Amino acid sequence: MRGFGAAGGGGFGHHGAVAEVYRNRFEDDRLWDDQGVEWSRARPRWIPEQRIRQLIRRDQRVAVLESGGGEGVSWLTAAEAKVFWHTIKGHIEGPPDDHGLVYSGTLWRCEDRLLLAIQESC
Repeated sequence: MRGFGAAGGGGFGHHGAVAEVYRNRFEDDRLWDDQGVEWSRARPRWIPEQRIRQLIRRDQRVAVLESGGGEGVSWLTAAEAKVFWHTIKGHIEGPPDDHGLVYSGTLWRCEDRLLLAIQESC
């Protein structure tokens, strides 16, 4: 799903020092959304295709984590996520699609909220 890059930002941290605010980024078990809100990876690390299908039906936006990691988070509206799902559903955990990508589902938590992310890999 090649798309949006990372958008950086800035803010004031401790004692007025400028602190970096991450946006549209993920590292290890942490993800920052487009507002700079930090999410933690939920367990289990990967979710099955059936669970992804259920979550796509919730009418909430979905994150797409691009292969290569770091600064590759794109956001899909609920409608876009449903269309995207139809293009990738045969490629969850393989075989690769026409671009050589396979997809996995992950869940992320922020307080009592859950976020579905689809992670691309080569």
